[in-house]
Order: sequence, then C-alpha cells, then structure tokens
Amino acid sequence: MMPARRVARLAVARAAVVSKNSPVLNKPSRLSGFPRRNFSESAKQNPASHGEAAQTDAIVLTPYQKVAAGTQVGMWTAALGLASVCGYFIVRELFPGRMSPNSLFSEASDVCLQNDLVVQRLGQPIRCYGKDYGSHKEGRRNFIEHVELKDKDGNKTRLRIKFNMKGPNGKAEVWAEVNKDMPAGEFVYLIVRTFTGELIKIQDQRQILQAESEEEREAMRRLLGQ
Repeated sequence: MMPARRVARLAVARAAVVSKNSPVLNKPSRLSGFPRRNFSESAKQNPASHGEAAQTDAIVLTPYQKVAAGTQVGMWTAALGLASVCGYFIVRELFPGRMSPNSLFSEASDVCLQNDLVVQRLGQPIRCYGKDYGSHKEGRRNFIEHVELKDKDGNKTRLRIKFNMKGPNGKAEVWAEVNKDMPAGEFVYLIVRTFTGELIKIQDQRQILQAESEEEREAMRRLLGQ
C-alpha cells in the first residue's frame, strides 16, 4: 500500500488538472466585455450643467407653439381692453356727473321748484318732465332736449338743456346751461318762461362770463346785483 501523504498529493494534482481543463471554470465572465466606467470622473461633473441643458431644451418652442402662445396673449389683451372700455361706460352711466342731460335736468328742476316766483305762477304741486310730445305717455317725456358744445379737441365744455314744468295754474318752459368748470348750483343761465310769456331769470351770468378779466366779471356782478 501507498503511503497516505503520497495519496493526498496525487489527489491534489488531479484536481488541479481537472480545473484547468474545465470549460465552465475557464468561461469568460459576461461583465468582462463591458468597459469599466470611471465613476469618479462622472461624479465630479457639475450637476448644474445638466439642469441648464434641460432648461434650454424646455424653452425651445415649435412654430406652432409660438403661434398658439402669441394668439393666446392677443386674446387676453383684447379681452382686457374690452373690459376696460365696458367698465368706463358703466361708470359713466352710473355716475354721469353734472355734464349729463339727466343730471343737469334733476339739478335745475330742484332749483326751480324752490323758487318762490315760479311757485306763485304755476301753483303747487309742480311736475317737471322732458320733451312734450302732446301725449300722456310718461315714458316719452323722459327725453331731455340738449345741446353739447365741444372744443377743438372734442372735449365737452358746455351743456344746454330744455325741459317743461306744469302746475295747477299752467305750464312753463325752462332753459339751463352750465360750463364744465362750474360748481354745483351755479349756471350760465337758468330761465323760466311761463305760459303768459313772462321770463323768470333765476340765474343769468352770460354778461359776466363774457368779461375778459376777473375784475370785469366782479364789476358786472355788482352791476347786476349778483
């Protein structure tokens, strides 16, 4: 029989020969064909550069997208302009100011109804209304005859109106005019003509306003007793 040490050596030698000739053990690894990546270099790259590149790609628009964006902006601009115009006219109708025929009619009517001479001539109660069409329909009498005077730039500078009054004793016609700079309660003229032809001049500043200087206007006021 062979010694135990020699038997062990022969077993080790056979195992080495088998492992050397084995196709499984000598098969190359699947990962060996892939190149090694330098993770240290990729880690050192600035992440901000990737963000800038992505942002640049996101900003680029196609021609169709540019046209659509421009159309949308134009529509919003037009809608905003239309809303502004509508708002202006709504405010002007709700708060017309003194240079509106109906506003001036309301103010002049109040002044006439408080005048003692007008009340004596027409009696009470007195009703004020617009143009008389010879009809009893109140809706048609709401129109106030008026003339708007404008400067060369198209700005309204003066407003003239005419309306009617009626009391138990008869009718009367009223004429009124104001300048745009006049305060409330002041008129260029406010004149009532009764059914008998009598003229009641509640206010008449035409001669005063024709004066060129403030001194001349003050002298005219004293002359007319105003």
